[in-house]
Amino acid sequence: MIAKNDEVCYTDFDFGFFSGGFTMDKKELLTEAQKRHNMNAAAIVEYIETFSDPFSFVETNKFLTYSDSSDEMTDAVITGYATIEGRPVAVAVQNSAVRQGCFSKATIHKMIAITEYAVKREIPLIFGLDSFGTNIKEGAAILAGLSDLISTITYARSIVPVIAAIKGDALGHSALIASLAHVVVASEKSVISYNSPSVVLAGEDKEYKPTEYLGAGNASRNGLTALVVKEEEIGNTIRRLTRYIPLKLYASVPESEGDTSMYNVEVAEAEKMTGTELINALCDTDSFLELYASYSKNIVCGFAYVCGKPVGFLANERTDGKSFLNMESIEEAALFTKLCRNFGLPLIKLVDCDGVEVSLAAERSALWNSAKELLAASAEVRSISIITGKAVGMAYTLLASHSVAETVYAWSTAQITPLNEEAGGIVMYANKLKNTSDIFKAREIAKQTYKEIDGDAYTAATRKVVDDIINPEDTRQYLLSAIIMLTLND
Repeated sequence: MIAKNDEVCYTDFDFGFFSGGFTMDKKELLTEAQKRHNMNAAAIVEYIETFSDPFSFVETNKFLTYSDSSDEMTDAVITGYATIEGRPVAVAVQNSAVRQGCFSKATIHKMIAITEYAVKREIPLIFGLDSFGTNIKEGAAILAGLSDLISTITYARSIVPVIAAIKGDALGHSALIASLAHVVVASEKSVISYNSPSVVLAGEDKEYKPTEYLGAGNASRNGLTALVVKEEEIGNTIRRLTRYIPLKLYASVPESEGDTSMYNVEVAEAEKMTGTELINALCDTDSFLELYASYSKNIVCGFAYVCGKPVGFLANERTDGKSFLNMESIEEAALFTKLCRNFGLPLIKLVDCDGVEVSLAAERSALWNSAKELLAASAEVRSISIITGKAVGMAYTLLASHSVAETVYAWSTAQITPLNEEAGGIVMYANKLKNTSDIFKAREIAKQTYKEIDGDAYTAATRKVVDDIINPEDTRQYLLSAIIMLTLND
């Protein structure tokens, strides 16, 4: 390339839209480049506009390239900044229509630049991931660039919220970026894999059905994807999600107008409610956004508002009348607790749990390591625990004790015990089981006695186990007062 006055002479490079030896005016060159870019970027810009405010998106580094890589199509990723409901965000969206969205030196540079911009401005960072991997033509040098990108994102996630939205396929390093995000939103048709799906499935002698074996549904069961939605719902989901995240980590989240009414939860109704139903009964109407729905069947969690104040909710869910903590439920609880800590949200825990799962499989799992993670996260988040049903043994310690909550309430119907009813009855009232003609009836009496005397909520209150006994219909009012106190200095 030889520059002369207002002319640029190209002799032997191929730029995709023209080639061969000729002379082109710089303005003409810019026009051609703009046309190509507009064509390549149109669908991505339209996608960004599904979650950003109208006309707010400003693109950055449109024409970035490298002199030694003249055929580089940097449109494989579109970067820039925008606003969502008036709040600024930085955006980087991969474009699978251009070279399958593959990473190259130039696209990596663009992603690093927008990530650094997000950190500098202290605004959330949104990655749109849709890539088949890496441009292997660039050889081993591409690995150095990817290393720099991962390091930059890893640092950024300690400063600002990072959201990953997977619309198509997130393969290779795109999957790795997804794992670094605080929250991952994925299309139900997306595929997430560190390796080529064809290679993975062939090695497992599986039919080539990547969505079935490596899709977002699979990723949701191991906690990677927090939200799995239809492709057309991704934009609205991102928009809704950003209402619950701060501009930078640990900062406060704006309040909404909210529902200020103190509607009641009747006792008779409350005892029949699932965890999800109870959360929806206590939060503002239609404000609950559930996360990790497929991770554990014993825990439900998500973001919501209480009288316009943003909070996190976590509740036990009963299956066949029972609710136990296992590795998956403790992992989900730990993951969500960390999220609330990072986003500066007070956490409300609705506890109704029979304790830790009793099985050899549970004992052999990484349950204790997960419990350690939950305790560590709980120590760093502002939280309120309300015992709505049972809080037995380890369930009380991990979810409702003063070691994991600043304020602990219990419904008048709550049962708080170190052992479950049957075991506790046998241990505490063994003398009553001796010399009886009907051992089964005696055990039932011992069980009921343990429940009524030793597990009574009022007894727990006299032992500093809970701070107060409240009626279910007053729960929302108590929550509001506690939230105000927890967020007083925000």
